[in-house]
Amino acid sequence: MNPHQVLNHLIDLERRVRDIYRLLSERPQCAPAQRTFWQAMAEEETHHLVTLERSAYVCDVMEHPPSIPNDVLARMEAIVATAEAVVQNPSLTEDEALRQALRLEGSELNRLEGAWLQGFRVTTSLLLRALAPEMPSHIRHLVDAVHSSSTDPALHAQADALWATYHKQHEGASRAPTSG
Repeated sequence: MNPHQVLNHLIDLERRVRDIYRLLSERPQCAPAQRTFWQAMAEEETHHLVTLERSAYVCDVMEHPPSIPNDVLARMEAIVATAEAVVQNPSLTEDEALRQALRLEGSELNRLEGAWLQGFRVTTSLLLRALAPEMPSHIRHLVDAVHSSSTDPALHAQADALWATYHKQHEGASRAPTSG
């Protein structure tokens, strides 16, 4: 796949994740606090989407386009498609909705988006990210929602594992040397 095709695929996946969160916020049985949470998640995904869309204008000056194998994109497609199907269920529980969000956020999509943006010069990457929320805070919102609205210990453990992974990656990235 050429860089433009990869970007279009990433944009499509981010758009679908945002739409999943929007759909979750519109469920009639959704409590006000959960509705606000899902709306915030959708808004944060919109920022990620805008960041990727902005990069389309400077895609041709990308220094190091990431190599993203088709099987990785296929796995992402399967995770998103599964979540899309699950959230269509009118009897979806909040725990299952959170479980799907953890799968989406724990998938490789965020890593792929980061790899895409790292393909640009540091200054270009920083400009592209200016609108996007920090990924760890996005993940933290999800983890906090799991802990505040679920009593399922397995779901809590899944959320804590996701936070630990992102926290570790974020600390590693902040220590990594940067170049011009």
